[in-house]
Amino acid sequence: MRPAGREFDMPAVRAPNPGLLDEEQVQPPNNPVELFVGKLRQCCVVFDFLDPTSDLRGKEVKESTLIELIDFITTGRTGVLTEETYPEIIRMVLFLGEMEAILMVVEPEQFVVIMEPLFKQIARSVSSSHFQVAERALSYWNSEHLLSLMEENNKVIMPIMFPALYRISKEHWNQTIIAYVYNVLRTFMEMNPRLFDELTSSYKAERQR
Repeated sequence: MRPAGREFDMPAVRAPNPGLLDEEQVQPPNNPVELFVGKLRQCCVVFDFLDPTSDLRGKEVKESTLIELIDFITTGRTGVLTEETYPEIIRMVLFLGEMEAILMVVEPEQFVVIMEPLFKQIARSVSSSHFQVAERALSYWNSEHLLSLMEENNKVIMPIMFPALYRISKEHWNQTIIAYVYNVLRTFMEMNPRLFDELTSSYKAERQR
């Protein structure tokens, strides 16, 4: 398990073969922004995660890099999300789709390792004012496989997601997103009614302070 907040140590430039991520073929730049952009570009290499036999090394590197990006963003780093990185970040709207593909084949014990930083990022994505970003994040609750992983770990995931979901249900500008959020809240309530009630009471009490 990689320590939280660790600096990137994966390569930042895509390997000469665009279908393969090979950390031995590239050298990381010294500029943090270039490094961050390089990580985003790495994650734009597409693999078939439903085929368990193809491009195993490339998939391993991509999975590690995706997790590093989640960790890097959620630990509150500054000076990286600059105007220079915006075009790359737009491309990374695909991030949620790629991560979902990985989660479809991840083992439960691996899911436990990444679920906290992952769902912190999903909570941020759900809170996005951009419809496509929020909708894509909320589509995770359409997967029976992901729902089973969430249910097994609901005591960790529900407290992470609840504040964002409750706030969006009252404040978001888009009625479609609000409807999706209500469905997610209903799913959480069915998973663990007692915890759901506790989170609701705690959130309301916090808002009244």
